[in-house]
Amino acid sequence: FKLFALAAVAMLSTNAFADDWGNTTFVYTYASDADDVAATIKGFIQDYPTGDMEEVTIPNTVKSKTGKTLKVTTIDADAFKGNKNIKKVTFSGANLTTINATAFSGCTALAEVNFTSATGLTTIGAGAFTGCPFATLDLSTTKLGDVENIMGTDFDSSDKAKRVTNTTLTTLKLSKYWSTIKEKAFAGCTALATVDVNTVATGTGAPTTQVFEASKDNMFAGCPITSLNFAGTLVTTLPKGLLYDGTIYTNNESLTSVTLTEKFTALNAALSNCTELTTISGYIKVSGSTKTSALISLVDDEFRNDAKLASFDLTKVTTLGKYSFAGTGLTAVAFPKDGIDAIPEGCFMECANLATVTWDKDDAKIATIGEKAFAGTAIASITFPKGAKFNETTIGAIADKAFAACENLTTVIWDDQATTVSCNWINEGAFAFCDAVNFYTSAAEVTFWDGTTNKVTNVTFKNINEAPLIKTLLDRYRRKELFSYNKMNDAYAGDKLIQR
Repeated sequence: FKLFALAAVAMLSTNAFADDWGNTTFVYTYASDADDVAATIKGFIQDYPTGDMEEVTIPNTVKSKTGKTLKVTTIDADAFKGNKNIKKVTFSGANLTTINATAFSGCTALAEVNFTSATGLTTIGAGAFTGCPFATLDLSTTKLGDVENIMGTDFDSSDKAKRVTNTTLTTLKLSKYWSTIKEKAFAGCTALATVDVNTVATGTGAPTTQVFEASKDNMFAGCPITSLNFAGTLVTTLPKGLLYDGTIYTNNESLTSVTLTEKFTALNAALSNCTELTTISGYIKVSGSTKTSALISLVDDEFRNDAKLASFDLTKVTTLGKYSFAGTGLTAVAFPKDGIDAIPEGCFMECANLATVTWDKDDAKIATIGEKAFAGTAIASITFPKGAKFNETTIGAIADKAFAACENLTTVIWDDQATTVSCNWINEGAFAFCDAVNFYTSAAEVTFWDGTTNKVTNVTFKNINEAPLIKTLLDRYRRKELFSYNKMNDAYAGDKLIQR
């Protein structure tokens, strides 16, 4: 092939000039004929879609017709659009600031782009490289701030006919100066497995925030990304549709690990339905015995169906959402003292490996456990904290089906140090299908829903193995058809998790 370096053909004001200096052939424009004036590359002079140029070097400077040194700052929209021969482009200097939209769109042979020397590049327009088959896009040496839909792709999971995909890009490395990742930035890059968001720059020109475009989705929809590491960035929130289009529930089966920072305030269910996700780290900063975190609220469906997520530290969390951890691989849950007052509907439902749930024994904040909150888990025993607020003043505070179908559940301990205990706070169906469950209390008397009482004797919590079972309590549950009524069977058996 022929190797060419792009030099200059001048256009002064509205007057166009064409010249051919050696083996360089392209058009550029500039405002005035003086040193250091900005020049814009318009494209090749000749009809290069039928030409034979395979390697292009975008120069840092060019000479005007009178010999003045001009700075190449811009590549114009459509400048090389549709060229079928260019295989490699090297951006050779720090003067280049802008590559406009569709500049290299349709360059179907362009397999390599080199931005190493483009240290002043701040803008790449949407679709600038649509249809280009390069595998690596390394923008780490540039100053690209707003990250547009560079590859011109789209991922609409509701209408596959509308999808525009890129099947060659596998590796992306962003600039240290990026400030915004915009809607559909790399959606539809179906081979993109490695994304390096880089460590934020410092000093002059460094961004003060790093965000995903507000109220937008679909940044990496359809991308088989294996890990995301936000350590060293300024990112504090993720958009709901980070990995999908925001409307259609589709699984991400590639992502295995995510590293956050202790400054993260919201995840917005961006990581739900990541079926291979095993590790989420960095959201809590540990200093000696002190833990700090800004992530205090989890939303509905936060990690729903993340079947391999085995642990999550709730130390600083104060609010959970409905189905936040439903269908995850959690094995144990420890609630922080006086941190969480409500466990919402379905929060830990069908966590098949969840065997241990603990509260601080002096927790005084927990007040409600919602419908199906722990249904279908592997919990074997529960000890409610002494200071728990769900008592006779909160009717049904442990809701219908809260612990339904916990087949391993054998022991429930309610030790509030009171003389009498009312069962009004336990819904009649709270422990449906828990056929082996037994209840313990330190109270001397238990009051049931019908107002009758049962005296409790010889109960001790010093050694649970020596504590007699309160059979009367269990029997009264059974008389309420707690374990067998058809309504319960229909409600729980038919309530399977809906996949995205």
